[in-house]
Amino acid sequence: LSDNDSEGEGDSLESNMSSSANSLDVSGLQESRQVDLSEEALERYESLCKVAMVLRDVRSLVSSLGSDSIQVQRGSLVKLGKLLRRDPKKAWVVAQLAAAPASVKVWHRDDSVCLEAINVLRLMGIHAREQGAPLIGCLEGERPSSNEVRVAAIRALSCMGTEFANVLIARMQDDPYWEVRHLCIESLSSMELICGEVLARRLQQDPDPSVRVIAAQCLVKLGKNAVTWAPVLARSLSDQQSCVRIAAARALGAVGVSAVEQADALGRCLRLDASEPVRLAAAEALASIGRASASQVFILGWCVAKDPSPALRAKCATALGVLGRKAASQAHVLDVARRHDSEVAGGFR
Repeated sequence: LSDNDSEGEGDSLESNMSSSANSLDVSGLQESRQVDLSEEALERYESLCKVAMVLRDVRSLVSSLGSDSIQVQRGSLVKLGKLLRRDPKKAWVVAQLAAAPASVKVWHRDDSVCLEAINVLRLMGIHAREQGAPLIGCLEGERPSSNEVRVAAIRALSCMGTEFANVLIARMQDDPYWEVRHLCIESLSSMELICGEVLARRLQQDPDPSVRVIAAQCLVKLGKNAVTWAPVLARSLSDQQSCVRIAAARALGAVGVSAVEQADALGRCLRLDASEPVRLAAAEALASIGRASASQVFILGWCVAKDPSPALRAKCATALGVLGRKAASQAHVLDVARRHDSEVAGGFR
């Protein structure tokens, strides 16, 4: 879409809006001698006026995108973004004039202009999906893009619906930048377009811990199918990074009683892991599962009596309370803790 084309289309749209508004105004004046304009007609007139004003603003900003000045181009894109954020419902109106010119600026040599153009397309959402090619080019083209531009392109494509799911799937597996892979997993999960097998592979094989964390978190969102991947989550309790172990423990807790077969792994984690936050997550998971073997009950009791962390002692006491009669063998430990450990007293139920 050239500047002339965009102006021509803008003239047509604005002309249609203005003529409709004028005809409504005239008819209203003719009838005003007898009755006031109806509330519905007034609202429609006001809406038409607002759309016409938006179109005039957008036409002016789009014409500024043709400037030789990088500052002017960037400023016009920033104003377009502000207009879209202020009234997202007008995205379809803005897209009529600005989508194609903004997509051209995605190829700009200056990253600041490129980022603002991508942001405008993101705010247009599904109304700009026909302009996805330059965004894909930022990820797959021969021209190298900065990591910041690549992340912005993924955010924009994610807002354009499921049409670009295949691009996200490919980037999730092959992109060299961890944040791109992270965003792809998050976006595909929110669209319910990612399977457990792919998430499990990311959890086990991705070199970046933050990607492994989001993979563990998204596995839980698979609903009833999440229990299928509980063994993979249990293996991740041995991950070298504590953040991944925490995410895996919490995910098992979220699976609930269906993850009872992984309770032994959580018990070992609770007893042996050097990280206090990991042990806390394991204790919470055991409480959420609500079932425990004699050995797991013993470990919880041992932690109540001897763990150096007051928070963990309280958490394990709570877990024993949730287990109820199944934790009867540790009643004496709880009784001693209740009477002599003030830090733990609040953990009883």
